[in-house]
Amino acid sequence: MKKIINVPVIIIGAGPAGTAAALELARRNVPVTILNRDRFPGENNICGGALSHSLKEKLEIPSEIIDQEINSVDIHYKQHRQTVGSAHPQFLSVKRNLFDLFLAKKAVAAGANLQNLFDVRRIDPEIGRVYGRNTDTGENFAYQSDLIIFADGPNTLGWSTYGIGFDRSQYYFVAIDYELDSFEHGLNEFKFYLEQEHLPAGYFWVFPKKNIINVGVGSHCKRGDSVYYHRLLKDFIGREPSLKHLTVVKKRGGVIPAVPARKFVARGAMVVGDAAGLVNPLTGGGLIHALKSGEIAGKVAALAHRKKRFSERFLYLYTLRLKCTPHYIWIRFLYVIAKFHLHRSNQRKTGFLEPLLVTYFYLMKFVFRVYKKL
Repeated sequence: MKKIINVPVIIIGAGPAGTAAALELARRNVPVTILNRDRFPGENNICGGALSHSLKEKLEIPSEIIDQEINSVDIHYKQHRQTVGSAHPQFLSVKRNLFDLFLAKKAVAAGANLQNLFDVRRIDPEIGRVYGRNTDTGENFAYQSDLIIFADGPNTLGWSTYGIGFDRSQYYFVAIDYELDSFEHGLNEFKFYLEQEHLPAGYFWVFPKKNIINVGVGSHCKRGDSVYYHRLLKDFIGREPSLKHLTVVKKRGGVIPAVPARKFVARGAMVVGDAAGLVNPLTGGGLIHALKSGEIAGKVAALAHRKKRFSERFLYLYTLRLKCTPHYIWIRFLYVIAKFHLHRSNQRKTGFLEPLLVTYFYLMKFVFRVYKKL
């Protein structure tokens, strides 16, 4: 008979959304266990690692986690180049593995339990039981809980078991990134390249880190061909004089949701972060939305635990609070615009993302100009 471990709240996934939820629960003295399939949090996450500078103080991010403080963003399109920035740092450049590990350690220090190398095999939604296997020891056991929070990314088990979260039949980004070895790259800005002739529904990025450069490609699609996007990224690196002689030290790939979920809760279950489709549908950025949704979910889960109420109706409080945030309103606004332009571009057989991203960056430029005058 399999060993069954009872814990009030289970979080599947140890990314920023999952650990943010765990931190809120642990701070409220609610026993919570995070199930992570990798050796450590952030081991295989696909992300450029760009954060708003405001998170440095809010999360108390130590200097060793920050690779660079970034003042500006460059956008290259056709023969043009636009720079958005200010005299003060606006962004942080971090390595996701170190950042995710930092967040997980904060949650553990507050009282959360982290179970690494746990491969979830099956979930019984009727009784709230998670079956899995420790990939290190080979031991099979199960967790029994009152509430499961799905923070397991775009391939979330929440969709297949509870009907909540991101539906992979919807549009998503295919994202591929390479880490290039570069000890003295001299870069101090994030760069985006819109090349409609090569990538009509996406962009390339160049994000500097400490001793490396993260270079990637992201594109909207319904069915992704990873070989095709690897080839596009290699060709892009070969076209860039500052990149083409650098050595690739790591390659990663994955998908990123481009459509917010229709449903966020069910009886005994909630979904957060990428698993909930909470991603900027133009850029594919989702870290700030992951942290916010995890924070709200953790607070609502703690309230549900205290009141012993895990019905869908009670947990809908999470949906209400989430939809009232500027983060969610912004995602929905951009999604409606992107969907409209995608429909028009399909009719005209033209690329749709380039004009949207150019407009988006012009808006950022306006905001920074106003900010500098305040």
